[in-house]
Amino acid sequence: MSEANYCLSLRANKIMNKTLLFKAALAAAIIVGLSNCAITNSREILPTSKQMDNQKSIQLNAQGEVMSKLEQGQQYVNATQANLGKNLIQAITDRGAVGALEFCQVNAIPLTERTVKNSMVNIKRVSDLNRNPANKPNTQELEYIIKSKEQLKNNTQPSPELIKSENKSIGYYPITTNPMCLQCHGTPEQDIKSNTLKKIQQLYPQDKALGYGNNELRGIWVVEMKN
Repeated sequence: MSEANYCLSLRANKIMNKTLLFKAALAAAIIVGLSNCAITNSREILPTSKQMDNQKSIQLNAQGEVMSKLEQGQQYVNATQANLGKNLIQAITDRGAVGALEFCQVNAIPLTERTVKNSMVNIKRVSDLNRNPANKPNTQELEYIIKSKEQLKNNTQPSPELIKSENKSIGYYPITTNPMCLQCHGTPEQDIKSNTLKKIQQLYPQDKALGYGNNELRGIWVVEMKN
């Protein structure tokens, strides 16, 4: 091999290694971003003994204790986040950030619905500043979102909550932003690259999900479980 070709080969290897490191870092950040919702200081209206007796399935936690509905909902959220993260990482690897936006537009909602293969559970994401109009919250969900935003303004992390009725339990789980989120939801030209912004405007002409800062409420997971 000539000296010139040898130098070109070394340079190509360095570029490839940098690309792989970038993708690995990006993948790690996505996993962290999708996993930033945990149960802390949760509030739950406990079921009556009759409701507990009527449960069709009993789930146990790692300590072998019967899980509350709030804990069960968190498990469904964790499983859904993991599945979305895995598929998003693959989309970024194959097609880059812009390609990942196209992937999310088509697949995010179907993947969310298919992850929980349980006829007794429904799961979705909603936001008052939604990117997809299909993620618009109802009145009760919006009340929780507004309250959670006020808590964050007062430097208090919002807690998951559970609302119970005779036939079902609905869990609300906050989703807060981190630096990774800002690449698609931050300030245009500052956090969001111009080609990414152009693709967002093309795919989501009614987009409201811009201008976020770090540790702000992006939206919530809503998990509806039959009792």
